[in-house]
Amino acid sequence: MWPIFVNIFTLSITCILVFILRILPAKTNTRNSYLILLLIALIIHLVAEQLHLSEVIDIHIFSRIAVGMVILFGPALYYYTRKFYGLTTRYFLWQIIPLELGMLTFFYFKVWPQWVFSSYYAGILLIYFLATIKLKSNIELKKSQVWMKTLGIGFGALVLLHITEVLWINLDLPNALRTIRISTTAQNIFTSFFLLVVIRQIIINPESFSNLKIRIPYETQNSEVYETEMSLIKSFVIVKKAYRNTELSRKIVSDETGLSVNQISEVINSVYKKNFSDWINDYRINEAKVLLLETTLNIKEIYYEVGFNSKSAFNAAFKKRTQETPTLFRKRG
Repeated sequence: MWPIFVNIFTLSITCILVFILRILPAKTNTRNSYLILLLIALIIHLVAEQLHLSEVIDIHIFSRIAVGMVILFGPALYYYTRKFYGLTTRYFLWQIIPLELGMLTFFYFKVWPQWVFSSYYAGILLIYFLATIKLKSNIELKKSQVWMKTLGIGFGALVLLHITEVLWINLDLPNALRTIRISTTAQNIFTSFFLLVVIRQIIINPESFSNLKIRIPYETQNSEVYETEMSLIKSFVIVKKAYRNTELSRKIVSDETGLSVNQISEVINSVYKKNFSDWINDYRINEAKVLLLETTLNIKEIYYEVGFNSKSAFNAAFKKRTQETPTLFRKRG
């Protein structure tokens, strides 16, 4: 009776959370779609568990459904995290399909020992958990993103519960059915608690789950709001000196960083109060000034080196920032 009650409670909270995420105001729902997929997989898992506890389906059917859904947890959370940081998510389906086919293979042939099968889905969860942690460690979190640490801790605890289940089942195979019921109940208790934390986070900071940012028009924006996006843009444009490319465009930066063209414009406009071209030319001119003073390269060689494809464009950009021509700047230096 107790496992049934816990299952229904967890199922109810999960459905409420899916409903909240679906109605949450956002410019686009792409990011939340991965989290919603994870929650729908959890709902299917919980419904199958309820049917098993009510003796409508046997343990074998429940196991097939449950494992098929558990496999989705890791990739869904990993790609939610990538989308949260503005990184590309184009390979999601190419990872999901082989994982699900591998699970079907285990069930179809039925020649593998239990520990191999159990380790398969637990291993997938662990790999994606480690990949998510690595992703977070490579990007510095700003204040509004501290929530991602909590999400990682919660998913890490869930991974630990599944690994414990795998070890327990393989150490006590004769009582595998009892082990599954105990472990799934423990997982449901933890999941219920964690989903309540998620709902609380949505109330406190809806931007964690929504692309909609509420701003006052014309208000000066703090660069910290865009810290992650600027880190991605600058790592390509400045650190890799992509500004030297005469054909550099927002589309090229978008392809490299995974940010949309509109995001790039919004970030640069808000942080620097400049359009993309002016921002890029600032770096080109700064390098040109160094080359003018410290090398013997002629003007043509310099403007090609820093990313301009014509002398007139170079002179106009240079004079706009220094109020003098490159030739005069070199003489005065």
